This record gives sequence, C-alpha cells and structure tokens, in this order.
Amino acid sequence: MKEKSGLRRDGIAEQPGRPSPGPGKDDAAEDATRHPVRGAARRRATGRFGVMSLALLALLPAASAVHAQRLLTLVPGVSAASSTGGQGPSIGPLPTAVQVDLELLRGDPSWLEVPTPEGETLSAERSVFEDRGNGDLMWSGGQPGAGYDTVVLTVEGGRLVGRFGAAGGGVYQIHADRAGRGGMAAI
Repeated sequence: MKEKSGLRRDGIAEQPGRPSPGPGKDDAAEDATRHPVRGAARRRATGRFGVMSLALLALLPAASAVHAQRLLTLVPGVSAASSTGGQGPSIGPLPTAVQVDLELLRGDPSWLEVPTPEGETLSAERSVFEDRGNGDLMWSGGQPGAGYDTVVLTVEGGRLVGRFGAAGGGVYQIHADRAGRGGMAAI
C-alpha cells in the first residue's frame, strides 16, 4: 500500500481543513486562498483591467466612424473601363476604370470617400442603409448640410450601380462587376 505524501499532483502541499481547488485551477486561485489580501488585490486589478478594456473597445467604433473610408480606387494607366458585357448599365463611351471595395460597402460604413478623375475627393455621410440579403444592398448619403442625398449606391446580384456627386457640383455615375472592376464617368 502506498503512503500519502501530502502533495497534490501539481506539487503544492495540501493544507488540512482547506479544500483543494481541484484540477484545472491555477495558482491565482490557490494564492487567493492562502493570502486573502493579495488575492483581493489581484481581483481588483483584474477588474480594473477589464473595465478599462471595455471602455477602450467602446471608443474604437466611434473613432473609426469619424473617418471616411475610401469606396474605390482609380485604376492607374487604364483610360477606359472594362465593359460589363451586357450584364450592367452602360455609363458612357469612355468611363474611367475603377476598382470598387464592395465588401466595405456591405459593411455599412457611416462615411464614404470617392476620388474623382479630376483629383478631388467627395465625402458623404450615410443617411440610409438597406441590407437586402445575399450581399445586395442600398447605401445613400450626402454631404453634411446639403439637405439631400448626393450619393445613392445599389448592389444587386453582386453588381454595383450608382450616382454620387457634390452638392451644387459635378455628378458621376458608377458601375462595377462582382469582382469590383468597373468604371465611373461624369454625367
């Protein structure tokens, strides 16, 4: 018959009258049992860390919502957009080629930036977003103070069509296929 050594499996001596924390418990639980003051300080520090972490996480979405996100990139060195092959609307004879970030649009951004072929950047704040299911959506918004939506974008069947413009300025039409390749042109 084997003699009991008085040691638990993890090598810590058992104390008579104190329950063992059992398998899967860490040294922090044991430390809190042996040293209640040190254990309480550790719990307070852990609680403060958790509260600070939650506060930081709550601020992150608000901070990112303030910054506009770029909807598309003008494709350098390509003067004309690829055709949609009869699967989308024609927006003119020589639209500027673009690469659209459709996943960004599906993420319901609160602000969008759209660069123009003339070198300007148009910004719009979302007023309406409709998730129509299966990746289809409608996003509309405008420049603050415009009083009306200057951007309306629709994704249906994976393809994007829409218009965007500056209040009192130029208006552009845009289209893109399922891979985000498309074009934009002034109308």
